[in-house]
Amino acid sequence: MNILQDMAASLAVIPEALQAFLQAFPLARQALRSLGVALPLAALLAFAGMGFLSTAARVLAVTRRRSSYEKLSRQLGLLGMCLGWLLLVGSRIWLFLAESVYPSGFLLQLVLEISWTLLGMAVLCSSLYFTLWKHVQNMVGVHVMLGIASGAMSCLALLAALACARLLGAAALPPDIHLALPEIFFPGWLSPFWRAIYWLPPLILAFAGGCGALWLVVRRKADDYGRDHYNAALPWCAAWARNAWAVFWLLLLGSFLLDAFPGGGAENLLQETLLREGAWLLFWLLPAVLWLPVSRSSAPLRLKPLVLAALLAAVAFAQPYFDAVTAIALPAGGAALP
Repeated sequence: MNILQDMAASLAVIPEALQAFLQAFPLARQALRSLGVALPLAALLAFAGMGFLSTAARVLAVTRRRSSYEKLSRQLGLLGMCLGWLLLVGSRIWLFLAESVYPSGFLLQLVLEISWTLLGMAVLCSSLYFTLWKHVQNMVGVHVMLGIASGAMSCLALLAALACARLLGAAALPPDIHLALPEIFFPGWLSPFWRAIYWLPPLILAFAGGCGALWLVVRRKADDYGRDHYNAALPWCAAWARNAWAVFWLLLLGSFLLDAFPGGGAENLLQETLLREGAWLLFWLLPAVLWLPVSRSSAPLRLKPLVLAALLAAVAFAQPYFDAVTAIALPAGGAALP
């Protein structure tokens, strides 16, 4: 009994030591915060698109009569189910631990629970899609509808999670600032918040394709389907990620031009700022550039470092994306608050 008590006392000291370490090293605190945002958000984006990607491969298996697409669809279905359960359990633990940290309120708690419930329904659909595979293998229409339902429910869960993040950002405003729901969620159809919503479809498919490509590399030995299968499946996932990220980058370019030339000119934007933002914009083209050779290679397994590097570069965008979603503009025209 004394040993158990000593172990419990030692574990209780760990959070205090970690907090002291983070207070002493601000860069480490910022890095940990960024990872805590980027990784779950990237996983949620990938989960939202995995049902659609797996369903697309399932349809191609029937229309093109290639068993490789059937195997790929099953592999992506397994990945979607695993991501869903990780997100579901992790979010429940986060909700339990965050009760005393985040502001309380009936509306906020209600939206948080609705978000978690929607995520649970999405995970249930994803689990049924994968576990009932053999039972509905000959009922392609039913299986495809189940996959589409899984993807649609996952997208609803993603939107609900972003709405929760938005409400948490509004709840963290100074006490003297009170915003109504229309001011929080409808600040303007071309506001940073709504532009981020417009980016969601290509981002969902890009993260799903990127995670799917990495999953194939990881499962290479466990799912020994032969080199020919991976020579076809890996470029297919990389092509989805590349094309979707290219579409997203064009939308990002449009947002940049809208800010840089609001009235057809750049009088309000310094040349130095324009060059810096333009260079930053070019950096976000990197994931598509890295996915390009993988999608065109006849031996993609030799390009495994590019698969990982492309996904990591895409995950790096999750933090600024989260900031765009949660930024709240003050009513008096002040600066946006994250």
